[in-house]
Amino acid sequence: MKLYLFASFFVWSVLSQTCPLRCPACTRCDEKKGTCTIPRDFVTCTKANVPGVCFAGTCNTQISLPATKASNRCQTYSCPQTGTCSLITAPDGTDCTPTNAFEWESICLNGACNRIWLGVGEEFPLQNIGCLGKPNGAVCDTNHVYTDGEKCVNGVCRFPDGNFYGYLPAR
Repeated sequence: MKLYLFASFFVWSVLSQTCPLRCPACTRCDEKKGTCTIPRDFVTCTKANVPGVCFAGTCNTQISLPATKASNRCQTYSCPQTGTCSLITAPDGTDCTPTNAFEWESICLNGACNRIWLGVGEEFPLQNIGCLGKPNGAVCDTNHVYTDGEKCVNGVCRFPDGNFYGYLPAR
C-alpha cells in the first residue's frame, strides 16, 4: 500500500508541473515543463527603466514597435538590430490555423487569415461539394496547394480560370 501511494504521488508530481505565479515579461509558462521558457516575441517590456521589445525571450531596449500594431496572425514585425521594427504581412499561404482547430485549416491571404473549405469530399467518386452553401469568394482547396487561388463560385470550388477538380453532384 505504501509503495502504491508513493508511486501515485510521484506520477502526480511529475505530471502536474506548475509555473511560478508570474513569469518574466518576455516569457510565458510552458505547462508541460512547469517553467517560464516559452518566448513572447514583439510585446513591450522594460529593462532598467528603459522601454524595449521582447524578442527570443529577452527584453531588447535597442528596438521599438511601430505605432501600427499587428492585428492578426498574418501580420508580424521585421526588426533591425537597432531602431523601429516594420510591420510586415505574412506571405500568402502561411498557416494561421488556430491552435484549438482540429477540423479545419486556415491560411493567410492578403494579410488576413481565411478558413479553407475542403472542396472535394473524401469518398470516391470525389465530388466537388465543399462549397455547397458557402458564400461566393470563400477560400477552398481541392489539391493542397493553398496559393493557387481556388474560391467558392456558385457552390463549386473553382480555380481562377474556372476549372475545377472532382465530379459535380447531380442537381
